[in-house]
Amino acid sequence: MLVAVGRSFYYKANIMKKLYTAALLVLLAITAFAQNAVVRGTVKDEKGKPIIGANLLIKGLNIGAATNSRGEFEIKSLKKGSYTLVATYTGKQRVAKAIAVDGDESFISINMIEAYSNLDEIVVTGTGTHHKLKNVPVQTEVITRKDIEKIGVKSFEDLATSMSASFDFTPGTMGSFMRLNGLGNDFIVLMVNGKRVYGDVGGQSDLNRISPDNIEKIEVVKGASSALYGSDAIAGVVNIITKKSKNSFNLENVSRFSKYGDYQQSNTVDVNIGKLTSNTQLARKQMDGYQLSAFEVDTKTGNLKPTDAKAVNRFFDNTISQRIGYAITSNIDIYAQGTIYEKDYFRPYTVADYGFYYKDISGSVGAKYKMSGKSTITFDAASDAFWYYYHYNKDVLDTKTKQVKFTNDQKTLNTKQTRQDYNLKSVTAIGENHLLTVGADLVNEYISSPERFKEGSADAYTLGFYAQDEYTPIKGLNLVVGGRLVDHKAFGSRFTPKVAALYTIGAFGLRASYGQGFKAPTLKELYFEYNKTGVLYLGNQELKPQSSNFYSTSVEYSANGVSASITAYRNDLKNLIDYGSDLTPTPEQAAQGIKRVKVHENISKARSQGVDLLVNAYLGGGFSIGGGYSLTDAKNRTTNTSLEGAAKHYATANASYKQTYGWYSIAASVNGRIQDEKYYAKGNAKGYNTWRLTTTHSFAASQHFKIELTAGIDNIFDYIDNSPYGGYYGTLTPGRTAFGGVTLKVTY
Repeated sequence: MLVAVGRSFYYKANIMKKLYTAALLVLLAITAFAQNAVVRGTVKDEKGKPIIGANLLIKGLNIGAATNSRGEFEIKSLKKGSYTLVATYTGKQRVAKAIAVDGDESFISINMIEAYSNLDEIVVTGTGTHHKLKNVPVQTEVITRKDIEKIGVKSFEDLATSMSASFDFTPGTMGSFMRLNGLGNDFIVLMVNGKRVYGDVGGQSDLNRISPDNIEKIEVVKGASSALYGSDAIAGVVNIITKKSKNSFNLENVSRFSKYGDYQQSNTVDVNIGKLTSNTQLARKQMDGYQLSAFEVDTKTGNLKPTDAKAVNRFFDNTISQRIGYAITSNIDIYAQGTIYEKDYFRPYTVADYGFYYKDISGSVGAKYKMSGKSTITFDAASDAFWYYYHYNKDVLDTKTKQVKFTNDQKTLNTKQTRQDYNLKSVTAIGENHLLTVGADLVNEYISSPERFKEGSADAYTLGFYAQDEYTPIKGLNLVVGGRLVDHKAFGSRFTPKVAALYTIGAFGLRASYGQGFKAPTLKELYFEYNKTGVLYLGNQELKPQSSNFYSTSVEYSANGVSASITAYRNDLKNLIDYGSDLTPTPEQAAQGIKRVKVHENISKARSQGVDLLVNAYLGGGFSIGGGYSLTDAKNRTTNTSLEGAAKHYATANASYKQTYGWYSIAASVNGRIQDEKYYAKGNAKGYNTWRLTTTHSFAASQHFKIELTAGIDNIFDYIDNSPYGGYYGTLTPGRTAFGGVTLKVTY
C-alpha cells in the first residue's frame, strides 16, 4: 500500500516538476529586439468623435496598443515594411487596414462604424484559439457587452435567460441550478476568464458572485467539449470574460436599486502604466427577500398552513478581485490574480435554526510567450478553496442534555472543497493551413467534511493530455480534429475525441460537429457516508464516469444587417449516477438507528435533443429586433420520463433603439422571456411569460467623465407564481417592480 502511494506521489511530483520547468523556460526565453519605427494615429466613430479604448493590433506580430481619451494610439518597435493594422471595439465593426512603414514615424487615421451583428466578435472558447465568431469551426453563441448594456439586468441568471433561449435556472436556497438545453449544471463547465468557477452546495453553483456590470462578454459552446475542457463538459461550456480597460486610468462605479431592499454596487479601477497593468473590482449585493405565498403544504395532512418561509431570503455578498499583469518583453507576459468572495444567507428563525454562509478564495498565476504569428506557449496555475457553513440565527439546545449546543450568530463548518489546476499549452502555426494545439493539465481535488465522509475527507486527481489541429484545406473550409486522454484516480484512463467543420458559401455558413464528453464521479458520489434522520447515504468506488455522444449541425446566414441560424442537436448520455433502490440495513446499521440505505449507482441513460433558432436584424434609424427559440426534448431513457426540471419550449424576444445627439445618447429596449411548464416527478412548475423595459440615458460631461442613468420596469404584466412554498417554481419574480441605476465613468 505504502509503495503504491509512494509511486503515485512520485508520479505526480515528477509531472509537476516538468510543468514548472517548462513554465520557467518560457519566462527565460526573451527574444525582443528594439526597433525605431513608430506608428501613431487616431480612431474615430462615424460622427468623427474619438473612440476611447479601441484595440489596435499588428496582424501576425502580437504587437498592439489601445486608444487614449482623445482616441489616439501609438505602436512602437516596428521594422520598416508592410503590415495589416486591425482595429476592434465593442459594438463597432472590425477594421483591417494595410499600412506601409517606410520612415521613423507613420500616421494612420481609422474610422469605425456601428456593428449590427456579433459575427465580427473575437471568440476563444470553442477552439482555445482566437477566431472571428463567423469563422470559428466550433459553434459558439456570444452575449456581448452591447447586449448587456441594452437590457440592464442585475444578475447573471437574468442576463442569460433574457438573451438565450437555451438557458434556464431553478433558483434554490443554496444557489441557482443552471440548465443548458435541458441538462443540469453538473454537466456544464462554468468559467470566468478561462478559469473554472468552483465550489457548490447540493450540486448548485452560487452564480451571485458573477456581476453583469463586470462582464465584457459571455461565450457559450453547446454540447460535449471534454476534448479541450475535460470532466463535466457534457452539456457545454460557458466562459464569462470580464472587462479590462487599456486606458492609462479607468474608474467605473455602478449602483443599482429596486424593491425589497434590492441593492448592488460594482466598482472597477484599471491602471495601465508602461508594462504594468492592474485591474481591481469590488462588488456588493444585498436584498431583504420576499414571499410569493404565505402558505405551504402540511406534509402530514396535505392541507395548506401559514408559513414565514420566503421564496427568496435575505442575503448579502461581497466580492474583491485583483489582477496584475506585467509585460517582461513584447513577447512575454505574466500575471497574478486573486478573488475573495463571501455570502451570508439568512432564514427566519421561525422557519429554521440556521442560514448559510459561504466563503471562496481563489488565485492564479501564469505566463504567456508569444512567438511569431499565432504561435504561443502558456502556463497557468490556479487554486480555489470554498467553505460552506451553517450560520445559526438563535440559540439551539441539545435534545438530550437541554444545554446550549449552538449559540446565536455561531458559524459551524459543514464542508471545505479545494481544487488546484495546472495547465501547460502550446499553440503552433504550421505553414498556412494548420494550427496545432497541444497541452497537459493536472487537477487535484480535496474535500473535507467529517460528518459526511467515513475518513473525514477524500481526494482525487485527474491528469490529462490533449491535442487539436485546426486545418484549412481549401478556402472557406475549416476543420477541427482533436482529443483528450485522461487518467483519473478512481476510474483509470479515458479518451474523448472531437471533430468539427465549417464551410462558408457567401453569406451562408454550414457547421457540423461530433464530440464525446465525460463527467468523472464526484468525491461525494465516490466516498460519501452520511446518516440523516435514519437514512444512510453511501458513495460507491465502483462507479463508472458518466459519458455522452453529441452531434449537431447548423445553417447560418448573415448579410445586410440580418443574422440568423438554426441548429439541430442530439446528446446521448449513459451511466447517469443517482441513488438506486433503497437497501435493507445490516444488523449493525439497524443497531445504529438506520432504517434505509441508499447507494450511488450508474442507473440510467438520458437524451437531450432539439432545435435552436436565433434571429437578429438591424432595421435602420437605431432600431434592432431579435429573438430565439429552443425546442428541447430531454428525457430519462430508462424511465421514459422527462428529465427533472426540463421544459420543452423556451423563447426570447427583444427590440431596442439607440441614438446619439451630441453629448447625450439614449438607449431603450424591451425584452421578453417565454417558456412552458417544467417537469418534476412530484409536480410540475408553471410556465411563464415576463417582459422587461429598460432605458439608459448617457451624458458625456467631458471627454474624461461620463454619467449613465438607467430606469425601467421588470415584469411589466405583473406575473407572480403564487404556488405554496415548498413547491416547484418556474420563476421567482415578485411581480412588477421598478428599478434604477447610476453609472459614473472616469477615463484618462
